[in-house]
Parts: sequence; C-alpha cells; structure tokens
Amino acid sequence: MMKQALLCILILSSQLLFGQSEWRTHDAWALSPLLLEADSLIQAGDFERISSIAIVHNGQLVFERYYGDNDIETLHNTRSATKTITGTLIGSLILQGKLSSEQELAAPYSKPETVLHPDPRKDATTIEDLLTMSSMVECDDWNNYSRGNEERMYLVEDWHQFYWDLPIKGFPEWMTKPEDALYGRSFSYCTSGVVVLGDVINTITGSLENFTEKSLFSK
Repeated sequence: MMKQALLCILILSSQLLFGQSEWRTHDAWALSPLLLEADSLIQAGDFERISSIAIVHNGQLVFERYYGDNDIETLHNTRSATKTITGTLIGSLILQGKLSSEQELAAPYSKPETVLHPDPRKDATTIEDLLTMSSMVECDDWNNYSRGNEERMYLVEDWHQFYWDLPIKGFPEWMTKPEDALYGRSFSYCTSGVVVLGDVINTITGSLENFTEKSLFSK
C-alpha cells in the first residue's frame, strides 16, 4: 500500500514543473520520510517513467527535483493530462457566464453542416456527455476495432469532423446499456470527444490558446 500511495503522489506531482533544475526545498514538511523515500525509489529505478517532482504548498514551491536526463527545459508529451485542462476551461466558461451549464448542447458550437451518419442523438450530445465520455457515438480508445479509436483520428486532418462523422454505437449483450448503468451513462474512453470540447471552447472564446493563457496561466 505504501508503494501504491507513493506512486499516486509521484504521478500527480510530476505534472507540475516550476523553478530551477536542481533539488530545492523551502519547507520542513518537504523533507518528510515519505517524500525522501519516494525520491530514493525513483533514483533507484523503481518508477522509471517519473521524470520530475515539483510540489507547491500555499503558493510556494517546497520541493523540486529532476531525474535521469531531464531538467526544467525538458519537453514532455503530456497526452491525456490536457483532458483535465479542457474540463477546467469548460468550468471557467460556466463561471464567466459564457456557457450556461454543462447541459448545453455541443453541436451548435462544433458540429459541421455536413456529417456522415446523421442522427438526432448526435445533435442531443451535451457538454456533460463529452466531459464524462458517455456520448452515443461509437468511440472507444480502449478498443482497437472501434471506429472512433484515437489512432484512426490521427490519420485525418480535421479531428472534430472525425468525431461528428462517427456512427451511433450499438450495445451487444456483453456491454452495459446506458439505461442499465449507474447514472444512466455508458462510459467509453473517447479522445475525439475531448477534441470537440476544445472546438466548443474555441468557438465561444474566439481563441482556445488565448483563453487558456488568460484563464489559467497568466494569474
């Protein structure tokens, strides 16, 4: 359990990169046995995919260290970590009154005029459906045979068009139907749905990049 707890802490911590490329501590709790053990385990190679730890407490950087060949200038492929940023930006739109709620429909902000497999259930897709990865299109990154698997999305130029062109998914007997699932939703991990959320944000704000910078990174 201790090792699992450490891994959770390290995965979360490694998403934050601040300060200089050296060991720094500014608070006594940063030298706790738990943190020191975590640092030792990473250096010993127990968690080879952890490249750095940075911990901020009460607005102050209290611990920072990089591992292997990594330093503060190292660029990382953050992949699905940015899905959390997308959800945060949707929350910012709601707080700012630019989006009434997560129950708003996504289609008016993103759906192209012409799509393959037109269906009213696509038009009924809400922001919440995309946030919870429970829309009705056939999109499952964990299924290599899925029409909406992200590896197929990478082969086309227009990613949000890719999502809206997907067919409605069926539910064979081994899959849980929405009406039989908790909260009435059938989950399937769908990266292209998050791409649509990015398109929604871009449409509402005029610039996804500028809105992200202003809302999250310039404060």
